[in-house]
Amino acid sequence: MKKLFTLYIIALLTLNCGNNNREDNIYITKNDTCSTINKKYLFDIDITDMIVEKKKIHHGQTIWGILKNCDLSASLAKQISDTLINRYKIETLQDNKLYFLIKTKDNNIKYIVYQKNTTELIIFNLKNNTSNLWAYPIKHIEQKVGIYIENNLWNAVRNAGVNTELVVELENRFGKSINFSDIKEGDELKVVFDEIRICDTIFGGISKIKTAWFYNCGKEIYAFPMQCTNQSIEYWFDADGKRLFGQNQTTSCLPHSIPEKLTSNFKTLRDSCIMILNQIGIKDY
Repeated sequence: MKKLFTLYIIALLTLNCGNNNREDNIYITKNDTCSTINKKYLFDIDITDMIVEKKKIHHGQTIWGILKNCDLSASLAKQISDTLINRYKIETLQDNKLYFLIKTKDNNIKYIVYQKNTTELIIFNLKNNTSNLWAYPIKHIEQKVGIYIENNLWNAVRNAGVNTELVVELENRFGKSINFSDIKEGDELKVVFDEIRICDTIFGGISKIKTAWFYNCGKEIYAFPMQCTNQSIEYWFDADGKRLFGQNQTTSCLPHSIPEKLTSNFKTLRDSCIMILNQIGIKDY
């Protein structure tokens, strides 16, 4: 009997965030309007009587390798693999991307879900022959963290329960203003940012850095974002209004400092950000 599957794309529309420690709490509860029974939903799939296995792609894993471990027929595995490669241009799997196996209690897989990117999930429905394109909301929430660095920035951020993608984003803002390879014990960090959450609990990336402060090698360095041109490009400046050049920028880029006509706006922004940063306490994680 030929097995059919359904492929959904979940395009996620709005933004939120939370702490990585909540990532395993992936269930969403809805009320069954036809009865008084509460059901559990994940990606709008009724998983009340199902088993959900959440996994991460490890280095070197292949599409065929994962599908082989799912104990699918060769024809169905090839159909799924071909769809990923030909329709969605996914030829190799990215490390640390999530995928889910949703099974019956007798270990029969009904859905395979793959995290395509930070805003889309691909859902294969193995139990019927329908196909839909369905939008699903994501959220983002403002996060505020103050971190005392004991040995290096990566470990400090991870120990604070924040995804280490934040480190990359900070390097892109502060760039050459800080020697990130020389951050050591006693340095401190405060940052305000938005973190994407899929279904409230699954980390989807850092969506925006709002402001940040480093205490590094005995000096304080602030980072404030501001648009200085008509191109809606956000530039980053220190407390004196001097441009911070990120890792992928050169000092030939303009502007080098806040334009005179925007000085008043910058001071208002800077003072507001500093007030928020001053309210964040430093913790040793």
